Amino acid sequence: AGHSGKHVCKVNVHLCGAPCKLRGRSGCLEGCAKVTNHEGDDHQCAANTHACGEPCVLSSLTLADGSKCGCKGRCRISIDIEHETHQCGAQYCPIPCQLCKRLCLSHNHLHMLEQNADHLCGEPHSCARRCGAEGICEIQMIPDSIEETFKGMHECFQYTKYSQVARRLKCVKLISPGQLSHEGSHNHSFDPDVTHYCQERCTGCQYYCTLKMGHSKEHETSHGSMSNMRWSVDVPDEEGFELNGRRFATNDDGAPMMCSLVCKAFGRHVHVDDCRAETPDECQGNYEIQHIGKRMRPNPDLPKDYVTHKLFWRRSGFKDPYLREEQANFAKWYVKPQEHVVSVRVLLTSINQVIPCAPALSTTYLGESLMTHFVFSLFSTHR
Repeated sequence: AGHSGKHVCKVNVHLCGAPCKLRGRSGCLEGCAKVTNHEGDDHQCAANTHACGEPCVLSSLTLADGSKCGCKGRCRISIDIEHETHQCGAQYCPIPCQLCKRLCLSHNHLHMLEQNADHLCGEPHSCARRCGAEGICEIQMIPDSIEETFKGMHECFQYTKYSQVARRLKCVKLISPGQLSHEGSHNHSFDPDVTHYCQERCTGCQYYCTLKMGHSKEHETSHGSMSNMRWSVDVPDEEGFELNGRRFATNDDGAPMMCSLVCKAFGRHVHVDDCRAETPDECQGNYEIQHIGKRMRPNPDLPKDYVTHKLFWRRSGFKDPYLREEQANFAKWYVKPQEHVVSVRVLLTSINQVIPCAPALSTTYLGESLMTHFVFSLFSTHR
């Protein structure tokens, strides 16, 4: 009882019992239900339906992540019915939700074969996108500090490296059930007046400006280790130069120094920057600029100028981080005739633009009446 097909109730009739020609198919009753010694070799059991039995069409399909769907079911469609798509008896979509790890809510096993089908679990989801508002969502005002090893041409030593932590936060909006995304923009807060910080970064330390996005003042930040810089020294590499008891050479990492301290360590000084003049006359008559007539590393093919500390920071777009008394001391330099030539000792360099420059000027030189001062700049490792 409970089998498919007709009942055989003639007790005085012996059945063939030979293996059914469709033996192995789903629903097969195995033994031939015809009478003994029936004509031909067409042995067939009493089942009304024999399933196709081929692997489900989803067994070999590739998912978006490259993995196989891997359905292990067998086609349950009758072998007597002509069909091209093999479908097992499963009543659910085996594909995970596109927004979480739960299964798709659809009861159609072949849901993934539908054009532009979306696989969703029917539950609300948190938006995984980042805030799309202009600016930086969060800046930690207390910098990260880690112990690093400086490996230069002349020495190795331990120092504390300071870096800023800035984040673009995740969107706080919920995605409604049955939807792939929410309406409107991505925001990290429901407060319409939440602060986003300026996106400008200091060339030397890569710290973001800590003022509100869209401000109209000079950029401001606390400054950190000059990890985006490398030294350029205007003396033979084997000699190097000494600063704060440490010796540096050209292409040494600038990270042991900080943007807000390095100028103070040098004292009275000028910086080096790209020459921005289009004609030779533009380099003359400006007390804040003196053209450099010789080739200077890095990028010796690019002409360069000596510039004042004040002009250097003004060009950077960031507020000068030094005290007014220190700035006044840094500014004590002027142009003087050739008989008093400054001894250029050190350069710590950072240039972001490649600009046409004027030929070298030989009529004026930097000088200082009582003391020789240092010259340096900040040349970025990424031009």
